[in-house]
Amino acid sequence: LEAWAGMQLQHPNVIRTHKLGSTGAVTFMVMDLVRAISLHEMVALGGVVRSAMACDIFRQAALGLQAAHDKNIIHRDIKPSNVLVTVPDEEPVAKIIDFGVARATNQRLTEKTLYTEVGRAVGTPAYMSPEQAEMGPAGIDTRTDVYALGVLLYELLCGLLPFDSETLRGGGYTEMRWLICEADPPKPSLRLREFTGGNKTSESFGLSAHSLERKLSGDLDWITMKAIDKDRGQRYQSAGELAEDIQRYLVHDPVLAGPPTLGYKLKKFMRKHRTGILSLAALVLISTVIAALTWQAGIRETRQQRIQRSSSRLEQAKKNQEKKKDPKLTAEP
Repeated sequence: LEAWAGMQLQHPNVIRTHKLGSTGAVTFMVMDLVRAISLHEMVALGGVVRSAMACDIFRQAALGLQAAHDKNIIHRDIKPSNVLVTVPDEEPVAKIIDFGVARATNQRLTEKTLYTEVGRAVGTPAYMSPEQAEMGPAGIDTRTDVYALGVLLYELLCGLLPFDSETLRGGGYTEMRWLICEADPPKPSLRLREFTGGNKTSESFGLSAHSLERKLSGDLDWITMKAIDKDRGQRYQSAGELAEDIQRYLVHDPVLAGPPTLGYKLKKFMRKHRTGILSLAALVLISTVIAALTWQAGIRETRQQRIQRSSSRLEQAKKNQEKKKDPKLTAEP
């Protein structure tokens, strides 16, 4: 199944399968050869050193998944181990792999159906959408992969899953289903705050725990929580839409997941155009200072003129007074 799905896709963020064949009893696939590690390994090794890099890797993975959706393929098992990261030209590149449990949406990829029978849950519980946990194939669409991407982003940002894997598995299927379908996880920034090992996570970003928590608050919290909304109608409606919102975050534009308030949009505008605004503010400040100095100089000049006029009047008054006291000064020659 993975081979047939991979052969349909030609995208820089998807591992491509070139050929499926067999030699006797051995079946083989010819795939792209890349030197890479999984996203899970990269995060564990501290390879993601700043949130911008982490977000860009995630954006690429979302674009690769959108390419699959464009070919009517739902992956159904997106998780860090199924996202490889390679560095061909000093810039990390994400590669989606493992379409082994993929499903076609409105067509079959091959004569072998990729539909899974009713009553069998498919996927990894920690990344499984509510509709997957319900075990009904009729309700699964591309937004199932959007949910898994949201969980992946959640883990990438704070180093933790919305629901711990051991907790999901420990209570049996009924408990797992309730958690996935009913319980609301905290936002990534709050999850990080509650986690005693938050300092280790923040170190991989080169930030203090408090700085990382503050960086997650706002846009990244909103984007993540929108992607993992239990109501798929409230999620991003495509992986491409999610990738676009991450791109907006990276260039400091208002994100779709954010509150559409004037204050928020103004804040984002000021952040994006900070250099120009600072230059304009400096120019306004300089102009204001010059105007103030000129005004003060004018005031001082006017005051000096008033003092001089007053002095002249006083001097003239003294002379007039002296003339009145001495008759000789006023006598005719």
